[in-house]
Amino acid sequence: MSTLTEREIALAEAITIPSLIAQQLDHQDQLQLSTFLKVLLKYIEKTSPASAEHLLQQIHLEDDVTVQQLQQYFQLILVHQINIATDPTISNKKYTTGDIARFFGVSVATINNWIHKGRIVGVEKGERFKQARIPEDAIYLSTTGENITIKEASELYHTELERTSLRPTTAIEEMKELIDAIYHYEQKYNGTYEEVILTHTTMTSQQQRDFTEWQQLLRTLQDVKR
Repeated sequence: MSTLTEREIALAEAITIPSLIAQQLDHQDQLQLSTFLKVLLKYIEKTSPASAEHLLQQIHLEDDVTVQQLQQYFQLILVHQINIATDPTISNKKYTTGDIARFFGVSVATINNWIHKGRIVGVEKGERFKQARIPEDAIYLSTTGENITIKEASELYHTELERTSLRPTTAIEEMKELIDAIYHYEQKYNGTYEEVILTHTTMTSQQQRDFTEWQQLLRTLQDVKR
C-alpha cells in the first residue's frame, strides 16, 4: 500500500511531467501524444469503468486539440491513475468466468458470450486457452438497461446463499417464502417484475440491487416448481 508521502510525490510528478513534455511538442508530437492519450483512456475505461466515468466526461481528444489541452488532459489521466492506485477502499479482487456464472445463475458459456458482446465491461482478457479475469468493479450491462457491478452481483449472490441456508426444508414452505419475498417487491414497485422493468429505464444503485434480487427470486421459484 502506498504511503501518504509517496502519494503526494506521485501527484506532484503528475502535474510536472506533462508540463515539461508540453514545452517540447511540435505539431507531429501533438498528434502522437493525442493518440497515446486516447489509447490510455481506452485502457482506463476497460479496466476501471466504474471510476472512469467522470474522467471520460472531462476529456475530449478532438483533431484540433491544443497543446494546453493536451497538457491538462495528460495531467488529469495521471492524477486519476494515482488516485486509483493509492485508494485503500478500491479492491483489486478478480473473479473467473466460473465465479461470475455462479453469481448470475447462468453457464460459463453464457458469461463468455456476454464478454464477447461487451455486456461485461472491464474484463482483463487472459492468454489463449486461459480464463478471463474479471475485476469486481467490472460492470454487467443487461439488455433491459440495468447495470450492476460484479461486486454487487457477488454480494447479492452471497446474501441469497445465506438466506437460503436458513430456508425451511419442505418444498411448500420454501415456495411460500419465495412468493412472500416476490410479493414484497411487487408491493414496493406497484406491479410485477415484467411490468415494472419496462418503466424503469434508469435506476438508482438501490433499485438495480432490488431488481437483480427480484429476478433471482423469480428464477429460484421456477426451479422449485419444476
